[in-house]
Amino acid sequence: MRVYISSRRFHPGHLSHMYANYLMMLDLGFEPLLYVNEGFNSMAFDLKKINRFSQLLSDKELQYLIVWFPSIQSLLDMLFVKFFRKNASVIYFFHEPYDSFLNYLKSGFSFFKTIKVTLISIFNFFLVLLSNKVVLPSDAALQKYEASYAWLKKSYIRIPLLFNDELAGPIHGISLRPFISYIGTIAEDHAFDEFVAVAARASHEGLFPGLQFLIATRSVIPEWAMEKLAPAITSDRLIMCSGKPLTNAEINAFYHSSVVVWNAYRRSMQSGVMPKAFMFGTPVLISGFNQSEFFVNHECGELIPQYNYEDTVSAISMIIANFSMYSIGSREAFLRNYFYQAHSQKFLEFISPPKKGSHEQG
Repeated sequence: MRVYISSRRFHPGHLSHMYANYLMMLDLGFEPLLYVNEGFNSMAFDLKKINRFSQLLSDKELQYLIVWFPSIQSLLDMLFVKFFRKNASVIYFFHEPYDSFLNYLKSGFSFFKTIKVTLISIFNFFLVLLSNKVVLPSDAALQKYEASYAWLKKSYIRIPLLFNDELAGPIHGISLRPFISYIGTIAEDHAFDEFVAVAARASHEGLFPGLQFLIATRSVIPEWAMEKLAPAITSDRLIMCSGKPLTNAEINAFYHSSVVVWNAYRRSMQSGVMPKAFMFGTPVLISGFNQSEFFVNHECGELIPQYNYEDTVSAISMIIANFSMYSIGSREAFLRNYFYQAHSQKFLEFISPPKKGSHEQG
């Protein structure tokens, strides 16, 4: 049975999820194809793929369209499948159900950014409406979905973000991990300002000798952050790789070279940073605002209840002193929560048509 795994908007970070979903469907006996923006072609050269709507249009063997990320093109794809491929099903991985206007403002979003997120949520409503089934990546996302979308009567399920295991060889020990890292997009709700404050002050005070702070992001570093971090950059206590897309190999190398990664966000329903860190046996820092069911305090990282410099320094020091324990716990958390093979059977049962005489639950 033919399965199209789709992201029609290019973002390098999307590929890891789709690649894992591709391997899952292959393992389950399906015939998967990536249906993606052409930007993915050079990144996924070893997978079967199509790029054009005309190719979808002519394929009468389609059984499932699995949409990973929202876009206008995906909306049109869903419409086509719904009206012209009656025997096919649309599965939507819904990463971020709408929270609330006030909560976005509290997390650091500007008024106009919050308006934008609200408008996107309206677009997401139509994607859910056109879907046959919906997958949510966390308990937090599930709760928001049930509060705002359950009345649509779609079948839905919680399955964490899917990843293949990209670790090649043994996990690095602490001697091969020179970085305390911020990896990923600079966003208002990722508390980048708090990481900058810690990096600047800890560098000035000479803490964590032998280690450097690292910022690895495709985002452009804000001017205020550059000014605050200038002494740390000059003293070589902080290095930056920013302003351009990073390859998956570069991203993986940064995770594997980190002793701890910042994941202490102001809000989050899902994060690709945590599973990527765990994949390489790298513990994370979590805030009291975004603790999830996938994180176990003192086992795969440390919880910072509030943004407090002393607490953050203490948490980093604890991880450094007991790195081997945290690294083992982090790796086990990846295999348990995010490795696609841990969810293959559950996903198959969810997308399969209900047996005669049974009643499918949402």
